[in-house]
Amino acid sequence: MISFYGNLKKALIKDSESKLVLRKIVQSDIEILKGWMKDRELLRISFGIKEGDGPDYEVLAKDYLRLVSNPNGACRFLALCDDKLEMLGLLKYDLRIVEGIGIVALAGIMLGRLDLVGKGLGTQGMRLFLRWLFEGEYINLVEVETSDYNLRAQRCFTKVGFEVCDKCYSLEGIVGYGSAYDAPKIYMKFPLSKYLQIKRGEL
Repeated sequence: MISFYGNLKKALIKDSESKLVLRKIVQSDIEILKGWMKDRELLRISFGIKEGDGPDYEVLAKDYLRLVSNPNGACRFLALCDDKLEMLGLLKYDLRIVEGIGIVALAGIMLGRLDLVGKGLGTQGMRLFLRWLFEGEYINLVEVETSDYNLRAQRCFTKVGFEVCDKCYSLEGIVGYGSAYDAPKIYMKFPLSKYLQIKRGEL
């Protein structure tokens, strides 16, 4: 459990234009996540599961909640919030050092309700997330993966500056990643050099 996270909601980074805020996960967020996990379609899209006979969604939800609830796990999680620090979505990333590149983050975003999808929230959230990763975690390269059918996610990632690539460095050599239920993946990357160019107004 994450009881020692407490329930103190403290902003890590804010965006004055979108009014979005990133903060650490707190204990009360887990109950909200449990509600989100009951939406099978939300899970299917968020985890990139192919259509048809899928996994046991109840088991999948429990495993994911266990992952989020472990502050010592490989994955790190942040809450994407409104200006009142109420959670709208979940951001996750894990870090890996890759020779010749530096620190690489495999990142992901999940909005908490399907009615929030397609309204620009994901795009605004990813922009703020990138700012946190590059300026708060000093990442050299951010990678994402999404299912081939999730065109909205692909448009979101492209809009903020990600480019399609052949592979994710973050996943090289990892045994047992993914499952037979996964849809084919689209890989995308966003290097620090591009982020700095955008910040300087060169792109």
